[in-house]
Amino acid sequence: MKENKYSYLSQEQMLEVCNLINPNTKWEFHQYLDNDGKGGDDCYEFLGKDESCIQFNIHQAEDDEIRCYLKGDWDNDEVPPEKFVLIDNYLDSQLSGPSTLLEKKADKDYGEKVEEWDEDHALDLVMNDMVKDLTEEDFKPNNTNPAKDAGCLFVFIFLIGIILFLN
Repeated sequence: MKENKYSYLSQEQMLEVCNLINPNTKWEFHQYLDNDGKGGDDCYEFLGKDESCIQFNIHQAEDDEIRCYLKGDWDNDEVPPEKFVLIDNYLDSQLSGPSTLLEKKADKDYGEKVEEWDEDHALDLVMNDMVKDLTEEDFKPNNTNPAKDAGCLFVFIFLIGIILFLN
């Protein structure tokens, strides 16, 4: 089965591409078309409130992978040339990073959500886990080891500072 650069996008990501091409209208998913009845020529169609229509032909070659009819102009199906850089940058940002193309395909084909992690999210989880078991007793001074108490206080203040900084 042929694939192109739009083959791994979800409907939400295709909608974002529609917004890049024509941000001056409200876009919505219209229909999925199985043009050959075998799943080998699929098309996702989006309509704009201004009578625009964009079709993602996810099994077609590069010259026919996307058709773009802006504001009801059914004689011209080309994406405006100045939009290609925006689209390619968006696609690069969506199809790179922690998730591989294979994970993106699994997400699209099977409805599984591949959770993406970034450094801030991971740090938040670690910090929350570190402080969740602390009680009021943990912050009361004890006379057994003043150096340990000072160290704990420093760590606590440091953690609070990081949390405030991240928010």
